[in-house]
Amino acid sequence: MDVAQAFPLAQSPASPGGSLNGHRPAPRVAIVIFARLPIPGRVKTRLAAGAGVGPVGACDFYRACAEHAIGQAASCAPWADVFVYHSSADNTADVASWLAGEGLELPCRPQLGTGGGAAAAATGAGSAAAPEPDLGAKMLAAMAEAQRSSPGGEPNGKVLIIGTDIPDITAQLLRRAAEALDEHEMVIGPSMDGGYYMLGLTRLEPALFKNMRWSTDSVLSDTLGRAAAAGLQVAPLMWLPRLRDVDTVQDLAEWVASRKAEGAGSESAAQAGAQLDAEYGLAGDNYHARQQLQVFSLEQAEGAVKDSAADGQEERRSPLAGGHVGPMGISVPGGPMEEEVLARRQRHLLLTSQRVLSKAAAAGAASCAGVDGEGQAGH
Repeated sequence: MDVAQAFPLAQSPASPGGSLNGHRPAPRVAIVIFARLPIPGRVKTRLAAGAGVGPVGACDFYRACAEHAIGQAASCAPWADVFVYHSSADNTADVASWLAGEGLELPCRPQLGTGGGAAAAATGAGSAAAPEPDLGAKMLAAMAEAQRSSPGGEPNGKVLIIGTDIPDITAQLLRRAAEALDEHEMVIGPSMDGGYYMLGLTRLEPALFKNMRWSTDSVLSDTLGRAAAAGLQVAPLMWLPRLRDVDTVQDLAEWVASRKAEGAGSESAAQAGAQLDAEYGLAGDNYHARQQLQVFSLEQAEGAVKDSAADGQEERRSPLAGGHVGPMGISVPGGPMEEEVLARRQRHLLLTSQRVLSKAAAAGAASCAGVDGEGQAGH
C-alpha cells in the first residue's frame, strides 16, 4: 500500500509551524529521531540471529533503513527542527560523520545514558554508579530537550519522536502527525507488533514513559490507557496507518512481500482505522491473541526476492548541480531533500532487504542440502 496515497495530507493554507492568514507564526515542530551508529553486532541483533543473515547483513539493512528514515525527516526542515539522538554508547562525532557522508547535516546528540550528554546533565544522570536509563526515560529526556531547542529561540509546542526501523516511514506521515497536533495533544502511529512507531505530543506526560513494559505487544494499549487517565486529547488511531517495524527475518520478508504486492488485497484506510479503534480504543486486547504470525520459511524468502536478480546492482546517479555527493545520492545540507534522492534511498532500502533475504535463503538451502546429504550417507 502506498501510504502517501492512502493517507493524503490535509489541505491547509500553511504547513505545520507556518503562518496562517497573516497571524504570528506558530512554534516550529521538533522531530526527534532515535538512531544507532551502524556497526555489525551492535544493531538489529534479532535480525542478525536469523539463519543466514548474520551481523553484517543485519547492519546493511539497518543502515539503509536508518538513512531512509533520517532522510525523510530531514526533508521536513522547512517546517520542523530535526534532531538525531544516538545511543550513549556511540561517539557523537562518528554519528555526525556518518550522516554527513550521506548529506544529512543534522544536530546529533547522545541519548540519556550513563555516558552522559546534554540530556543527562540536565537531569543529573550520568554518574558511574547510576543504572542505565530505560527506553522511556531516554525518550522523555530527548523530547523535552528538543522541545526547548528551537533555533528561533521559542519552545516547540509540538514534538514528534520516531525510530529508524520502520521502512515505510515518510515525510508525509510526519507532516500528517504534526497536523493532528493542531487539534489534539497526542497522536500515535500504531505498529503491527502491538507497539508504536511514532509518538507526537504537545504536552509531555511522564506517565506515558515511566515503568512501561517496553518491547511487548501491550505497549500501544498501555500507552493509550495512560493517555486517557492523564486526560490527554488523543487523535483517532485511524489518523496514521499501522506500519511494520523490522526486528526479525520474518518481519523483513513480510515487508518486502508487501512492497511487491503494492497493497493488493489490503484493507482500506477507513477499514484499518476502524479496526484499530475497535481493538485498542476500548478493549485493549492482547495483539498476538488476535493475530497469529506465520513461521518464516525458505519458500517465503525465495518468493520475496525472486525478482531481485533482475534489479541488479543499484546504479550511482550523476550528481545534481550544487548538491552534496553521498554514497546514495545528492542532498543540500541544511535544506529540504530532493525528491529524487528520497526515492533513491527507498529503492536502495528495498534492494538491500532483498539481498539480505536472498543470502538467508541461500544459506537455508545449503543447510538443508547438507542435512539431506548426511542422511543419505548414513543409509
